[in-house]
Amino acid sequence: MGYRHEQNKIRVYYVEQREIAQQLWQFRGVEHAFIRFVQSQTGNGILAYLTSSLAVDKTELATFLQSRLPEYLQPELIEVLDQMPLNRHGKVDDTVLPGLEDQERSVTTFVAPESEVEKQIAAIWQKVLKVSPVGVRDNFFDLGGHSLKVVQIINRIKTQLGYDIGIKEVFDNPTVQGIANRLSENQQTPISKQPIADSYPLSAIQRRIWVLSQFAGASKAFNVSINLELRGRLNISALEYSFQAIVARHEILRTHFAVDASGAVRQSVVPAVSFSLNRLTGQQAGIEEDELKEKARSASDFVFALDQAPLLRATLLQPTGERAILVITLHHIICDGWSLEILAGEVL
Repeated sequence: MGYRHEQNKIRVYYVEQREIAQQLWQFRGVEHAFIRFVQSQTGNGILAYLTSSLAVDKTELATFLQSRLPEYLQPELIEVLDQMPLNRHGKVDDTVLPGLEDQERSVTTFVAPESEVEKQIAAIWQKVLKVSPVGVRDNFFDLGGHSLKVVQIINRIKTQLGYDIGIKEVFDNPTVQGIANRLSENQQTPISKQPIADSYPLSAIQRRIWVLSQFAGASKAFNVSINLELRGRLNISALEYSFQAIVARHEILRTHFAVDASGAVRQSVVPAVSFSLNRLTGQQAGIEEDELKEKARSASDFVFALDQAPLLRATLLQPTGERAILVITLHHIICDGWSLEILAGEVL
């Protein structure tokens, strides 16, 4: 029990239910897990349901999943059930499972923000989570938060309040009051730029991704892709130049990874790399809609060599002169789902 063998497209990503369910089963006490996909205006529409022999702390579970799944696979909603509802065929009856519209607010007593910092943080939560009002004791994850929204929260706190806070700090302090207290402890010191060097150490997340990518066929599992449908007459040269300019501007898009003489994995920035669009036009791209989707999926499954920059690929599927599908694919070791959407906005 746990998933149908079904592939769904969440936002711009192709996702299999079992990828998420298998990670839920690894959490202590979880007996059954079921993944459901729905349309959502505020998140990715991934809903996770589970039964457990032990009490489940949702914040702890969210932290566990954040360490094992890329951002765009983090469930928007996690529901712990007494038992999994089954239909007369013994399958999970997803018609009676609670949805986003049934999500209840935490029973925590509402306490309004008092300090200016608390008010600003609460306002940020309201905009990102699209809930109101937000109290200082409300749990971020109980209100529908997930790791993609954590990144948005962090960026807004940096932009609007001038504070730097990490993802782990939000997971460890998932209330407005907790984050405000954490910010008061942190010094508002600007992040210094790393001095120019031949290579740099990997972050903990990058090390994990690099190790897992070394297994045969595993690297493409860490691809993040976005499919953009373009209408009207397209200036191919301008589009290609846009990518070239972005690659030249962002060092991370010119970064590659290799093992040095001491056996350590390091990342290095190449001063310049060549970049060109991969194009499939006319009959090559496939006129039929099903063929077009399959070719888009194939383009997103490109296997990157992590020791060769750029870890970025753009494929243009152009079955007609007035319509095209642009598939942008990057490796997760240099990009997350939130950054990918920003990149797409820069390109266009």
